[in-house]
Amino acid sequence: MDQEKKKVLLKYLACFGIASVMLFIFFAIKGFDFGGLKSSLQLLCDAFFVVGALWLLFAGFVYVSGEGVFFGLGFAFKGMLGVFVPHLRDNRETFKQYRERKLEERKLKVQGCIVITGLVLLAIGFILLIIWHQL
Repeated sequence: MDQEKKKVLLKYLACFGIASVMLFIFFAIKGFDFGGLKSSLQLLCDAFFVVGALWLLFAGFVYVSGEGVFFGLGFAFKGMLGVFVPHLRDNRETFKQYRERKLEERKLKVQGCIVITGLVLLAIGFILLIIWHQL
């Protein structure tokens, strides 16, 4: 296996490993009460749906933050901090300059493994929901 395939496989394994930990935490919070088949399916459906939705929301948050949605907040906080810290007042840049600089510096990109992990977990949740409704 070449290096690039190993990196991609490691990303997916990390995403699914973290998702498994999140599922375990969900079960720990809700309780491992697998009373009957119907309640077990409901608990599994809830767990997979909630964790999948959280992964998709996280992917969306990474996407919008990478596009510069929060640049205005950063610029405002830097301006407020300039009131209290004297050396920040010296380098006054306009919002346009600040945004251009931040767009060049941005590092966050939505990884496909985050979206795919969320979609897989959501799909498992929907499949379990369909099975639960059939009972």
